[in-house]
This record gives sequence, C-alpha cells and structure tokens, in this order.
Amino acid sequence: MRFTLILVAAALLAASCAGGETPVQTNELGARIYAENCSVCHEVDSSGRITDDGLRLGRPLGGVAERYTVEEQIEVVTFGGQVIGGSSMPAWGNLLRPEEIRAVVDYERATFVEAN
Repeated sequence: MRFTLILVAAALLAASCAGGETPVQTNELGARIYAENCSVCHEVDSSGRITDDGLRLGRPLGGVAERYTVEEQIEVVTFGGQVIGGSSMPAWGNLLRPEEIRAVVDYERATFVEAN
C-alpha cells in the first residue's frame, strides 16, 4: 500500500513539474477555445452557421472524428481550410499554440460525436 502511494505521489509530482495538463484541464481549455473562436462560424452546437443570405460560414462538426484523423484535423485548424480542398476556414496556427489546437481538436472530437 505504501509503495503504491509513493508511486502515485511521484507520478503527480512529475506531471506537475513537466507542466502537463490533465485530460480534464485539456477538455476545459478546448471548450473555452471553441466557445471563444470556433463557435463564431461553427455555432455552439457545431451545426454550422449560415447567414441570412444563405452563406455558410462554418461546416457542421458533428461526426468530425469519423471524417478526419486527429492529425488531419490538427492540420486544418493550424493551416486553414485549403488543406481539405478549398474550405474558407482561416488558419489558426498563428493565433493558437500547438497545445491549444490539440485541446480544441480533442474537445470537438469528444463533444460533437453525432453527425448534424
């Protein structure tokens, strides 16, 4: 029992020293980034925003994990929609750190599971 507690304490200490985020922290970060940035075009529910004149500002994200690998989705967020064939999505790589991009991608993949 004592050996197990020592191992757990060592693991927690190593994680805190490495500056690593827990999955919950990453999910909260991803949710915040999505709400502040992505939802403007993709909507809070990921349904995709369409203007009054019919212009689509953001594709629906439901089922995104079925359409793209994690790496492909990170590329789209980082470099913009031209990665997937001409989407007008802007590149976020110059505004978000790599760990923020990964957090928002993880959030989208975990949250928007059902196709919409």
